[in-house]
Amino acid sequence: MDIKKAVIDIFEGKKPALIPWQPRIYYWYDGNKREGSLPAQFKDKSLIDVYKELKVSPRYCPETLHINPLQLTFKKVRLEQKREDDKLIIIYKTPLGELKEVQKQVGGEARVVEFACKKIDDLKILEYILKDVEYFFRDEDYYKAEEIFGNLGIPQIYLLRRSPLQLLIINFMGFERTIYALHDEPKKVEEFMKVAEETEEGLYEVVTRSPLKIINFGENLDSMLISPELFKRYLLSYYNRRIELLHKAGKFCHIHIDGHLKGILPFLPQLDFDGFEALTSLPQGDVEIEEIKEAVGDKVLLDGIPAIMFLPNYPEEELLEFTERVVNLFYPHLILGVSDELPPPAEIERVVAIREYLQKRVDRF
Repeated sequence: MDIKKAVIDIFEGKKPALIPWQPRIYYWYDGNKREGSLPAQFKDKSLIDVYKELKVSPRYCPETLHINPLQLTFKKVRLEQKREDDKLIIIYKTPLGELKEVQKQVGGEARVVEFACKKIDDLKILEYILKDVEYFFRDEDYYKAEEIFGNLGIPQIYLLRRSPLQLLIINFMGFERTIYALHDEPKKVEEFMKVAEETEEGLYEVVTRSPLKIINFGENLDSMLISPELFKRYLLSYYNRRIELLHKAGKFCHIHIDGHLKGILPFLPQLDFDGFEALTSLPQGDVEIEEIKEAVGDKVLLDGIPAIMFLPNYPEEELLEFTERVVNLFYPHLILGVSDELPPPAEIERVVAIREYLQKRVDRF
């Protein structure tokens, strides 16, 4: 069962020998391990061992193995961290001043509850921080991950940087402040975005020289936040410029879009990505799966099955019917998975049921 080869074949536009089943189960695993509710057969197993026992494919080495060959460091910026109860306080110290960020543990994950950039002038400090970053890639870590994955899959990573707009919204300024800043001081914000993109050059230089074959843009887009106007003005050409760099280096790339889709769908045909990850349809998202197919065409769909269908209160029969619907629509441009991750209350037996369904269908492709 060479899932690794099938994944590469799909991105190369070839007909694969099988449909890769790549449910991202780390959220399910970590949540149940933390609560002491992992099924007995998995209690003493690592996440990669669970993948192997389930005979399904892992995708990302950082979340599956805690190995990320892509790293960054600061040259002059000093980073101070301290914990207060369930909060992590991060202070960025620069010659231009300090920025303070506060993260809180929510369900086992860190969420920003106080953004570093609180006023428009803070963007100059953030520019200094971004200019100070150095990126590096540890080939030996990538090859170690590749060896551990074996034929179950090919190690992928998500870039350490989001687009300048998403960097502000998700990482440093928050949605509300970013939108107000774009309205009140558009020139200053756009100047920051220009500088932010320039500071990515080192990142892309490292990635294009690396042995990585497939790279993800971890954008987490949602059309309830990113309007068509914002997408067209700040994201469309930005993505295509970055994709062109990766394609010239022989890399494949896809983007993670896991929120509302209605306002973004019209732009997908204009994007040069090789694939789209985590696109979520009804009954969880806001569009039909057929609308997604029309928008992505023959690009690769990664995932496709809404996460809520793996919960105990959702009929398993409907899950399997929906799975067949996705397969019929997207094969052979399909790497099946959960849009976007398996939730902790999910029934892991349903992951096995889909694997068995795919094994029965393989001779019909």
